[in-house]
Amino acid sequence: MPAIFISYRRDDTVSAAGRLADALATRFGSEEIFRDIQAIEAGADFRDALRDALRTAQVVLVVIGRFWPGPRAESSLSRLHDPGDYVRMEIEEALAQGVQIVPVIVEGARMPAAEDLPESIRPLAYRHAHELSDSRWGYDFDRLVELLARRSGLVQRAPAASSRWSTAEFGRRGITGAFSQLPADFLRLLYEPRRFLSARAADAHDNVMRVCVFLVVSQLLGAFLILQEWPTRSSPVEFATTAPVLTLLVGFVLSLPMYLAWRLAGAPREYQRVLVIFLYQCSFAGLSASLVVFVMLVGMKMVVPRAVDDFAAAPTVQGVSVFMAALESTPGNTPWVIGTLIGWLIGVGLLLWLAGSWAAYRLALGQSRLRSLAALTLFAIFVAGPVAFLVWAARLL
Repeated sequence: MPAIFISYRRDDTVSAAGRLADALATRFGSEEIFRDIQAIEAGADFRDALRDALRTAQVVLVVIGRFWPGPRAESSLSRLHDPGDYVRMEIEEALAQGVQIVPVIVEGARMPAAEDLPESIRPLAYRHAHELSDSRWGYDFDRLVELLARRSGLVQRAPAASSRWSTAEFGRRGITGAFSQLPADFLRLLYEPRRFLSARAADAHDNVMRVCVFLVVSQLLGAFLILQEWPTRSSPVEFATTAPVLTLLVGFVLSLPMYLAWRLAGAPREYQRVLVIFLYQCSFAGLSASLVVFVMLVGMKMVVPRAVDDFAAAPTVQGVSVFMAALESTPGNTPWVIGTLIGWLIGVGLLLWLAGSWAAYRLALGQSRLRSLAALTLFAIFVAGPVAFLVWAARLL
């Protein structure tokens, strides 16, 4: 019986599943691949055929596309919530038989959250997913083949190096793909941070470069906004490049206590997942902070343009008090008040966004809400503790 079972929804990923089945057949042989269209004989009861295949399979590949849940016309719930849905039955049988399950993400889809799945197949949400991207199909497919060879014990018929990219080619295509996806990534990060971040973390190995590109571009955009209103003493290039460098440095440094907090809370050793989520959060927070500064600078320059330029030319602690006094005493400072109010609203929105995106760690690492709260508490202690100590030491000095 076939060792590799491919589960998919026909009206979602029939083409992707067919391409995957054909490619796997060239590596392991068609007799080792089960796909219902090709493997079930005409007139056979497909339910019995699926059960028999799942009982003898060693690995089940669940191909997930954008419409994999399958909405039902008569209900707001997905077709997966129908006990008679064949995709659900395949996964239920695989879980009952203890067969290894590998979710395969295709066509830009994302891994479903646990709360979006029926209870019987909810463990699928905690399986580490493998992404097959059109832009790097050769590399992603070779990694999947290596994984299947390890888990099933099958011997490859074709050398794995036949379609593997060189390191330089993978890096070039990875950067190109990251740039092409920037607008879509930003929009998804804005309106569905939890799902976006958990999906990116699920394939963290391939998304570290992607998040670094996102961070650099977002911080350069933020610096460009500030340069429109702030007469910096340094060159514009130096000012603009400082933001992404500092944000990257802070992101990598603070990701270590974040990872330690999750490890102490019981999470597995998945530093890259933590890093990807944290760098995306740093990117969004940095860009939001730049937007706040930009809005407030616009309001200030509408009230006391000369004072802003004078302070930028010679910034000092005493100059801050003089500048704020001039700003508050100037008649008609309504633009500054409005800019400050907008800045506060953006800050509150950022806090709410960070609170909503925190769940991505829990989903990506497969942890409970209680452990998520414990990790958040530990991270706050790790960061606030040294800061409080430095403040206390500075007062003593």
